[in-house]
Amino acid sequence: MAKSFGKKRPTFHQFRNLFFDVLKAHTGEDTDPFSPWLSTGDEKKRALILAAFRDRLIEEFNMGKDLQIKQRLMKLEGPVESVITQLFHAFSTLSLVEHINETVLEQQEARRQNNK
Repeated sequence: MAKSFGKKRPTFHQFRNLFFDVLKAHTGEDTDPFSPWLSTGDEKKRALILAAFRDRLIEEFNMGKDLQIKQRLMKLEGPVESVITQLFHAFSTLSLVEHINETVLEQQEARRQNNK
């Protein structure tokens, strides 16, 4: 079985809590999940928060290296909770694609071994 599903992926709750930890480290305060994302700081600060969050995902779960932070996410008009939800959706999709790719590669390798 592909190794990617053997990795310990964060639950949404862990993912969300990690995001708020990073947010607090950058703002110095607890943020209401439903406060406007754009009130978190300027675009540069939001970009730093998102990059730091990706770094923490890599550090704590060894996942997220390929997670692309979209420009539109830095300018999202909506609550912080919406940013987290969109990030988790992208992260989950990326994890699934990674698993599928690993499975296909393993199957191809097994076929090569059987054809020797």
